Amino acid sequence: MHGSRWRKRALTATAFGFVALAALAGGAGTGGAAATTLKVSLSGEISSISSGGTVGYEATVENIGPSTVTQVTLLVDTGVGTYRASAVTAGSANCRQGPTASSMRCTTSQLASLEKFTVKVAFKAPAVDADTSLTASAKATVSAQTNGSDGNNGTSAWFADDVSTSLTAASDVSVNTFSLPGDALATGVSLRTEVALPSAFLNSYFGLVTAASEYSDAANKLCDKCPTVFSSVSIPASLTATNPFSASNSYSFTLTLAKGAQPPGYKVGGLSHLADGLDASVRANWQSVPLCTSETVVEPGPICLDGPLSKNKKTGDVTAKGRGFINGYGGFD
Repeated sequence: MHGSRWRKRALTATAFGFVALAALAGGAGTGGAAATTLKVSLSGEISSISSGGTVGYEATVENIGPSTVTQVTLLVDTGVGTYRASAVTAGSANCRQGPTASSMRCTTSQLASLEKFTVKVAFKAPAVDADTSLTASAKATVSAQTNGSDGNNGTSAWFADDVSTSLTAASDVSVNTFSLPGDALATGVSLRTEVALPSAFLNSYFGLVTAASEYSDAANKLCDKCPTVFSSVSIPASLTATNPFSASNSYSFTLTLAKGAQPPGYKVGGLSHLADGLDASVRANWQSVPLCTSETVVEPGPICLDGPLSKNKKTGDVTAKGRGFINGYGGFD
């Protein structure tokens, strides 16, 4: 009869997206025994990353049993890649790299009934030559030696559903990653885009979905003799009310237009910016990027240049450097 009840609970738990295994735990303040049941969840912060990029997850462990549980351990493992950083965003736990480079281990001395802790974690993915995927798992464990009656040895485990993230082969013209504060990314050949993020994000962001790419659009070039190659910087969080950037906490960028991408007769002009979501075919939507009026603040915002565009006398490349606090598209005019 006892085994039958256990199987029924396990099947019910699986229907809600987690696996619960019963373990004996001492009833808080009662001296009796009660069922220990944890719920573990794992979700991805980004669905696809580039070769060698960073992947992010959020994991939660919740005590849905009736009694306090002691010595709970959470292990998140990607199997490949390298642990970068983690941050507890709710509850209390101590987190660090796990027993392998591709894992994170969090521990908490006790977890009361209906309490939980949540942690965000980032791993650096390996470099790959072909498209593949990266799968992460999450497991919470409780040693029976720390809960329940004497002699109740063994360890019980609870698992979250695995999370798969696409891992794409390296590209010369695009990059997609989960960026942490202080990260930098670069891509592009005809129009190289380099972005450096500030050392801290606002509004409690742990990391940001970030992408940059070079693309061609001859139909929407900014003038008759303007280049037909453009830069795209996508940081979706920068367009929300809880922007991780500000005028005084901006990202910096460098756009380098190769000589070979400059049409015959092109003369160095300026840089134009198109806010994400606007129609590129409407010329009025492209706004000339002004010079910054401050060395420390993006004024006027939301994007400005640190100085006039410069042309390298040896290579013929044209470079624009500036700062901003929203994403979008850039083109030379």
